[in-house]
Amino acid sequence: MAGTRTALQESVRGGRGARPSTRRRFVALSGAALAGAGRLVAAAGAPATAGAADGRDAATLRIAKQPGLGYLPLLVMRELRLLERRAPGVAVEWVEQTDNRTGPIGEALVAGTLHVGAGGPAVFFQGWDRGFAWKTTGALCTMPLYLVANRPELRTLKDFGPGDTIALPAPGGNQHVFLQMAAARELGDAHALDHLVVGMSHADAQAALLAGRVAAHFGSPPFQYDELAQGGPDFGVVVDTYTVMGGPHTFTMTWAMEDWATGNPGLFDAFVAALQEATAFIGDDPAAAARLYVDGEPSRLSPDEILRQLRGEGVAFTTTPRGFLPYAAFLRQLGAVEQVPATWEAYAFPHLHGPHGS
Repeated sequence: MAGTRTALQESVRGGRGARPSTRRRFVALSGAALAGAGRLVAAAGAPATAGAADGRDAATLRIAKQPGLGYLPLLVMRELRLLERRAPGVAVEWVEQTDNRTGPIGEALVAGTLHVGAGGPAVFFQGWDRGFAWKTTGALCTMPLYLVANRPELRTLKDFGPGDTIALPAPGGNQHVFLQMAAARELGDAHALDHLVVGMSHADAQAALLAGRVAAHFGSPPFQYDELAQGGPDFGVVVDTYTVMGGPHTFTMTWAMEDWATGNPGLFDAFVAALQEATAFIGDDPAAAARLYVDGEPSRLSPDEILRQLRGEGVAFTTTPRGFLPYAAFLRQLGAVEQVPATWEAYAFPHLHGPHGS
């Protein structure tokens, strides 16, 4: 395995108690980790984002990764040592966020203890809105996400009752935002199902769904496809995010602080090039990418099963952001962000700018 795998420490948890206003309700759920970021910067001492005093790039590069097919380009980068080839002598550390929560990743970026983050867009957009000087270094993939239910009578959001718990990685995170989009569209109230949401890692949520301990799981590949295959005819899709968004959208992305990119131009360029190479590798040889996934990630699925998912409808690995503006516009409707830029390029480093993003 390339690099060193560590685990991000758990940080600030979402608050409990009286139900806050619409804006504060979303921020309290999804932005708890971000709320302490400014305090962490002060407490962290000299940030790890800075380059060496003589202008050379830093000697260490710390990159976040999470479980799931949405992070396959990073896994390919790690397993093929693409960064080590471009930045010899640099210690590449892979920080594994195994519980699928992106909030602590954003917090670590601001504190300077992490250099490249990876996750869904919710935390990224909220941090950008709060003035955190970060931009995306590249999307990882576009994929449809499914809300999978384990009973045949649960096929629309209107079917969910008081005891029908919905598991997803984190309240206020990416899947929760999509659930709120679907609830606004189908039920007329984005927050209609918030009281049913519980936070679980995808692996734990899948086990709970199959055992009947939760009614539904808003997951991602490969978990959602495996659930449908294992669950049989009683299991079904309640929400498809491509339907909610009106088309393909970025599921996972990478981002970095602007001062780190400026202070470490060689490492920044090496990461961007390695991400582009990893993305091209998946497109050119998906069978080899599937084998790397099974070898490098805890998975009960075979390479052939992963390959079928990689070739599934709507699945694409690309560094081009898709659906940034409509996603951010919905966050503004929720009161979770106050501003949406005129163009999606405001969220991205210049190498990504072009006519194909959105």
